[in-house]
Amino acid sequence: MKIATIFLLSFVFAIFGLNTIYAQLSKVDTSDFYALEFDGINDYVILTDFSVPDSFTIEMWIAPYSTVNNQLFIGKHTNSGGNLFVFGYYEDDGYAVVIRNERHVGGSRLAGYHHLAVVIQKESSSSSKVTVYRNGDILWIAFIQSVLGNTNGLPWVIGQDWDSGPTTSDYFYGQFDEVRVWNYARGQLEIQATMNQKLTGNETGLIAYWPFDEGQGQLVLDHSNNGNDGLLGSSAGVDPNDPAWYETEWPHVDPIPAVSSEFEINAEDWSLDGDGEGPFHNATGGNPGGYIFGIDQGQSVSWYFLAPNKFLGNISDAYGQSLIFDLRQSSLDNQNNNSDDISLTNDTLTLHFNLVHNPQTFWTRYSIPLKEGRLWINASTGNPATQSEMQMVLSNLTELRIRGEYRTGPDTGDLDNVMLHGVTTSIDEQSNSIPEKFQLFQNYPNPFNPTTKIFYSLSKSGNITLKVYDMLGREVQTLVKEFKSSGSYAIDFNAGKLSSGIYFYRLQSDNFMATKKMLLLR
Repeated sequence: MKIATIFLLSFVFAIFGLNTIYAQLSKVDTSDFYALEFDGINDYVILTDFSVPDSFTIEMWIAPYSTVNNQLFIGKHTNSGGNLFVFGYYEDDGYAVVIRNERHVGGSRLAGYHHLAVVIQKESSSSSKVTVYRNGDILWIAFIQSVLGNTNGLPWVIGQDWDSGPTTSDYFYGQFDEVRVWNYARGQLEIQATMNQKLTGNETGLIAYWPFDEGQGQLVLDHSNNGNDGLLGSSAGVDPNDPAWYETEWPHVDPIPAVSSEFEINAEDWSLDGDGEGPFHNATGGNPGGYIFGIDQGQSVSWYFLAPNKFLGNISDAYGQSLIFDLRQSSLDNQNNNSDDISLTNDTLTLHFNLVHNPQTFWTRYSIPLKEGRLWINASTGNPATQSEMQMVLSNLTELRIRGEYRTGPDTGDLDNVMLHGVTTSIDEQSNSIPEKFQLFQNYPNPFNPTTKIFYSLSKSGNITLKVYDMLGREVQTLVKEFKSSGSYAIDFNAGKLSSGIYFYRLQSDNFMATKKMLLLR
């Protein structure tokens, strides 16, 4: 699809209006929640050519499947293709904001679901203050020597950059949900107050609101009643550029703690399959700390990292969760692409997942949903995996493979920070293995109402305390205050008598202290 096609769509939007074309569709409440899944190859959503003032805010929930460069979240360009506003990944590590071709990049990238807000505040006739928030916290602040000004031009686009036509590296790879545009610079407390809530559409200052809960069809409805509806892909009919409707949960909670390999001390019983040699362990240079790597022996067969037993067996609780890992390769030339970058196998069935984006020469994080959909493929039939097939594999997983070789010719491939969410040790009981370090994990679920679980691990026995505090630092409840043996633990926290808001929980021992934040939503 070329820029001329966007001009045609703009003409259709202006003359007929999407609400006229799709008058039979209505904004109805639903108990089912959806997001849009973008394949990283050619998916995008075209919105209208709506205007925003020089001070404005855009919010969204995203779940990138990879953190490689040049993935655009949302943007708008002039009729000649110049950047008016762009937010996403560029060639530099971090989150990039561009205003009329002037840009700033900051912060480290994060895979899996997280909330982003970019706030633009006009400071003068020639400069704007830009603040990017992640999960309600300030990620970076910068001053860009440009002001948005007149926004006439091409339509707004989600999932693709349209400055000079589409290219493969511009497409977003992952899930989008709950996109909101405001006509003023929102404050941090405002963002925190609504980021985990559905809007009514009647909020003051709301220009557009796409919750993506239609679950079917070609139209993404603007629930602000301002008529800024959008289209999946390049036409009013089904086409290859359409993102997929993806049933999800709301709010987007932090993941269940995971079984993991961080490779701080050794290779943790990982092995290699194919023509690779290794794996070898390196105590430094990981993301951070230690990591493992394999060396290509120069044969034609790709090689894979094979997971040890702690990732295998009945892992049914991992269904709907994520497999997260970091990859790095030694060179980007002579790349080859397979369809089986990730493989899940049981006695009778194998499912493949194509990463689409090969890893970079710096650490690249991936977050792969363990749920049926068009990106998981049945190796025998070539068809997208069904729910029953995914659940069958996870009920008796005999092999988990992560591809380590992405280049034709001699190379090395590195792996770090493998996490399989949903697979945990026994609740309220000490793990059979001794953890390598003290650690306080994110509670689950989060946000919660009114109960949640808090997970922690102790590498040594000793006296510990686990306490909950409110926003003012006042102690709310003591959950643990006793001697504990080394091991992994989980404890329930019931906030039935507390009001909605942000709370903190702190784990403390003789030589360790960690604090994390949780959100109670009534």
